[in-house]
Amino acid sequence: MQFTCPNCDHPIRIKDDVTVDDERTIDRLECPSCHSRISLREDSTNSTFIPRAGIKIGRYELLEILGEGSFGVVYKAWDPMLSRHVALKTQRDRRVDGESTRLFLKEARAGAAIRHTNVVAVHEIGTENGRSFIVSDLIEGVTLGEYLKAKSFSPTESIRLMILILRAMQVFHDQGIVHRDLKPGNILLDRSNTPYITDFGLARLENPNEITVTQSGRIIGTVAYMPPEQARGETHNVSNRSDIYSAGVILYEMLVGQRPFKSHSSRTLIHSLLTDDVPPIRKFRKDVHRDVETICLVALEKDPAKRYASAGQMADELQRYLDGKPILARRTPFYERMYRLIQRNKLVSACVLITIAALAVAAILIPGNDPAGTLAVVINTEPVADTLTFTRYNSKTRMPHESGLTREAQSGAHIRLPPGLYKVTGQTADGKCHEVWRTVPETTEAASADWPYPHRIWKKDGADGVILPSFRLFSESDVKTPMVQISEGEFEAGYDPRPGMPTAKHHQLVKSFQVAVDEVSYGELRTTLATPIDPAQPDAGSYLEWLNQRFGDRSAYPDTKPVSGYPRDVAILYCELAGGRLPSCIEYEYVATQRGTTAFPTGDTCVVADATQWNVPETGAATPDVSGGVIRNLFFGLAEITDSNAFHYALLYPNAFTPKPSIQVPELPFEICELRGAPAEWVMGSGSEDPVSPKTRITLTLPVLVEDTKIEETLSKVGWRLYRTPK
Repeated sequence: MQFTCPNCDHPIRIKDDVTVDDERTIDRLECPSCHSRISLREDSTNSTFIPRAGIKIGRYELLEILGEGSFGVVYKAWDPMLSRHVALKTQRDRRVDGESTRLFLKEARAGAAIRHTNVVAVHEIGTENGRSFIVSDLIEGVTLGEYLKAKSFSPTESIRLMILILRAMQVFHDQGIVHRDLKPGNILLDRSNTPYITDFGLARLENPNEITVTQSGRIIGTVAYMPPEQARGETHNVSNRSDIYSAGVILYEMLVGQRPFKSHSSRTLIHSLLTDDVPPIRKFRKDVHRDVETICLVALEKDPAKRYASAGQMADELQRYLDGKPILARRTPFYERMYRLIQRNKLVSACVLITIAALAVAAILIPGNDPAGTLAVVINTEPVADTLTFTRYNSKTRMPHESGLTREAQSGAHIRLPPGLYKVTGQTADGKCHEVWRTVPETTEAASADWPYPHRIWKKDGADGVILPSFRLFSESDVKTPMVQISEGEFEAGYDPRPGMPTAKHHQLVKSFQVAVDEVSYGELRTTLATPIDPAQPDAGSYLEWLNQRFGDRSAYPDTKPVSGYPRDVAILYCELAGGRLPSCIEYEYVATQRGTTAFPTGDTCVVADATQWNVPETGAATPDVSGGVIRNLFFGLAEITDSNAFHYALLYPNAFTPKPSIQVPELPFEICELRGAPAEWVMGSGSEDPVSPKTRITLTLPVLVEDTKIEETLSKVGWRLYRTPK
């Protein structure tokens, strides 16, 4: 006997000598493809009645059966009133009871609320003779699952198809509807291969024996396409990102021809999707671009917070690839992959670490392995980092370098790098981490800076090597500054509708980060910078002593006064020693506008009529400027010093603009500061057209600061704030 799985259309064969009354099969039959469980039991209390073709339900004449499951049957039907063919789904008799009917109609109404080109439209919901039915568009074609069993798509065709699916998903996600059972069997393709999403929540009800997760901890959905949080029974964690995971599985299957995880049983399949890494797509298909593989792997992250925040974001990423533009997503860092490996198998991970160390040594010792234009670089951390990631940045814009160079090494191991500015990230298996700036010089003979800023100095190491200053890794508890987590999201940055202006409007995706509740105080500065410049020579003095010599003794300033009036290098130094970093201009704007929803941290109205009369409060003091009910003094701190230079947004974030404005990188003065959140007329004088907003950006160079006392007064009201990247 052979029949088709109602969930994935896979053919299932039962030996002829086994009857459906055999207890070995009736309740424990499992689809070998999607691992849904299917019941074949039919008895007097659970009888099945399928209306035959030719009869009517309501005004609709049933013509033929298009598909069926254990809960419902779908017919091709004729609507005589509107002279059109429709699809009609009705309940089987054995599933007709008060609760199932209520759920059937509830889910049907959810589908009826959606209007989108690529969603099957529901026209009518009704009941006849105690049996509910749903009338929807008739899509002449096959399911995506049926198509993939016979044919395949090219990578470009797969991407275009997935973009349509994701745009439709965004529409019902915006209405608060989570599908929870996205799979190829619930995506219909018409004769032109246009996709249509169907069965909103009905698939989990059609087969109550399939593997799904409900409020009681049972499993809902098809295991092969469900995200880890759904497989664990965590219904409170199921969200739109759960659907994004399912979309990632579908995209993977279209590209590769198989799902990410395969197993002979549902138990081992669930174990795999909970613990195993997704096999790289290019392992199976070399013609799939790495960017496409990266997008798919981000969608398949086990942690929902690391997936795309919305279906629209994932669709935008795929469209960027099709348009030949760089994508925004980055692969899971090596140190995180290593940490996962350690958690799964300590013995294997130890062997891997030994192998990596051996390869690193070989890379240094093997003759001829010193590419032209590079130096042998070494850096240590305390404690020893399992991995170090070196990402090259443009020294002018302080944005990722156009080369996209990212290299990985171990603490204390040599790595060859071209000269330039690098963001170095260290990570240990137990969660200690830090990210700092470091500079690789043009040659070992280049003179190191006279100032003791770790991000500007180095020591010569042999003929073609340099030693960069070591740095400390911090755990959450090591950072003494109270901080809050800011969730990721997308917002409209800037305020100027003209695309060529410094603060032109555009959309930005912001990753999750942490920000200090208060500005840095002089008390915190003094405690942190009391660190010896050279731990090996404590008598040589501390950073604080050097700072007082360089910029004047400020010991008379109260400990509670916010720090201001120092160049950005000092802020970078403090953040490194305190376990944090400076924000990017986009991160600051994201916080100072409450994720892009308001003009000010307090709302759309400035809480002080005359900002020039504002007096800087003590750090931690209550202020009328509280963002999100927690973060104090964001607006009236004026300019939170950032890591981003005062360039046009189009220059800092070219991928966010279409078309890209032609703006050249200007030559920068030696020192540069930037105000954000200051009323433009306060600094620039009357006549400025810039609005009063946290998005106001005013460039201040060091000579101007020295010559203009008014701007000096303004800058004295500028505070710092510590940021961190969560790990």
